[in-house]
Amino acid sequence: MKFAIRTDASSLIGSGHVMRCLSLADALSHLGNDVIFICKAHKSNLINRIIDSGYQVISLALSAKNDIASPLTLEKLLGGTQQDDAQKTIAAVKSIKVEWMIVDHYALDKYWHKKIRQYVKRIFVIDDLGNRKYDCDILLDQNLGSTNEKYQGIVPNDCKLLLGPKYALLRPDFSKWRDKSLKKRKHVKIPKNILVSLGGVDLQNVTIDIIKELSRIPFLANKIVNVVLGSQSPHINSVKSVAESSCLEVCIHTDTKHMAELMSLADLAIGASGSSSWERCALGLPSINFVIADNQLDIALALEKAGAIITVHSINDLSFALNTAIKNLKSMSFKSSLICDGFGSYHVSNFLNMSQ
Repeated sequence: MKFAIRTDASSLIGSGHVMRCLSLADALSHLGNDVIFICKAHKSNLINRIIDSGYQVISLALSAKNDIASPLTLEKLLGGTQQDDAQKTIAAVKSIKVEWMIVDHYALDKYWHKKIRQYVKRIFVIDDLGNRKYDCDILLDQNLGSTNEKYQGIVPNDCKLLLGPKYALLRPDFSKWRDKSLKKRKHVKIPKNILVSLGGVDLQNVTIDIIKELSRIPFLANKIVNVVLGSQSPHINSVKSVAESSCLEVCIHTDTKHMAELMSLADLAIGASGSSSWERCALGLPSINFVIADNQLDIALALEKAGAIITVHSINDLSFALNTAIKNLKSMSFKSSLICDGFGSYHVSNFLNMSQ
């Protein structure tokens, strides 16, 4: 079958949407399907990363100013209006026999879906928010605590809902590293390897504050800190500068393709409450989570309620959270491992393959 994926990455959007779509694309390709991506050419896009992963990308031109200084709107997030985006997407797919249009974008809703529907057989939406109306055949919300009630009245009556971290779109690496990672956690008492990952962009530059704060904690002196950032992050050079002057053994990883291994080797993570939360859960990695976007708050609350993470809202809370995490490493690891097993991409791709 032919799948088209409409998603974006940018300084404002971050990299999570594209990365989880790549995970799904790999699983679909493994089943013999043909996958293409349709992306806007935003600043800090991941088009080259998608191409390097072996997929064709149809790049759509921006039709609206997308400067970071201007107020945030859905049109700014999208790089134009939904009508314009739909027209450009239709032009890209109308000569292609697309069985499934996969849509992972907060700025696209029922209006866009209806415009596209006559040119594709079925529409599959990946969402986290449940804050608008959708016209789709299947909707995936991989977040802990998502319910049918969340989407009642905003999806078609016959829309199939795939809900919860069972369907979290992770790369195969995470299921492969799971057993080794969980066994290792049983023997960790004091974290000697800390992973810091606030997303590929980290527009707010929380990473620098974390490195500085960790450097002030005496018992962490000379401990390993692996920092993951995208090469398109606007703060990459300043992060490297601070890392070089730190008393910690800080290693910066840019555009890494070994995230599962880095997480497996880590004893504790400090990250954002986005889609990478499910990666950490799959590997039973205890985590201190920052909420750096409004759409991450529900995820953080659900994970904290489950005992899988400690949430901090300010860098001033990090030291206390670190001491709390150390006392609860094994408990946090076990509880997080129950939430996600890392096989979500397989579950979703198989479901789509059977839903013809």
